[in-house]
Amino acid sequence: IFEKHTGIFTQKEYTLLLKKIQADYPRDFPYAEINNYLFKFKVDAIKGGLMENNVSKLEMYLRRLFEIFDPEKTGRITTQVMMEALESAEKILLSKMQLYILRNFVNKNEQGLIEYHKESKFLA
Repeated sequence: IFEKHTGIFTQKEYTLLLKKIQADYPRDFPYAEINNYLFKFKVDAIKGGLMENNVSKLEMYLRRLFEIFDPEKTGRITTQVMMEALESAEKILLSKMQLYILRNFVNKNEQGLIEYHKESKFLA
């Protein structure tokens, strides 16, 4: 299954995934649950910053992008504004699945706003 979908996981994620499967299921892996297991692993990997990207450049790009959509420069934007900013980005192209994951898993403060300077690492 992994050989057919090499673009889904980085090498680091692939190695961690195999270790996690071995730890979670030392005998039999429930293959009926593989889609949910892989999805949850990928979300956790994204949240944990395990992606092998040049994070600092991407983080800075996202911060500058969100600042454009934050006219009062509060450092906080709504989820809707974040989505508009990401969809308008010229240097990154996100799939609907990636946008869905980001929208639903990005942390929000007590007012329901995204503090994009803190969250840019997760988003990157």
